[in-house]
Amino acid sequence: MVLATDWKRFVEGTPGDLVKGGVALSGLYALEPIRLTYLNDALKMDTETAARNSPVLHPPTGAAPLVVAYGGDESEEYHRQAADLVEKLAQNEVPHELIEAPGLNHYSIIEQFLDPKTPLAQAAKRQMGL
Repeated sequence: MVLATDWKRFVEGTPGDLVKGGVALSGLYALEPIRLTYLNDALKMDTETAARNSPVLHPPTGAAPLVVAYGGDESEEYHRQAADLVEKLAQNEVPHELIEAPGLNHYSIIEQFLDPKTPLAQAAKRQMGL
């Protein structure tokens, strides 16, 4: 969502390329499925709120690259949502990379940044020009 925000709308003179890139880790990019589960008892999202906060419905349109990563041990919903987001990025010609981290989930995937040789750490380093 940070890459899809028109920052000039909030602060005059803000450059259009304020955010240079991003890494999305094991995310839920479409919130409507969550709204339809018991989890919404606590979240209390309505249809409008779910749509407004679903990155897949608001893909970035700029040139900032996005790495989309998910753990191989995630549920099929995480896999599907990552694929859907990547499809939207491709449709909008947003530079992107999809990384599956075998044997990991949305709790353990962050540890990939501890080893600079992992595909996820390498992708993040490429974004930073390192």
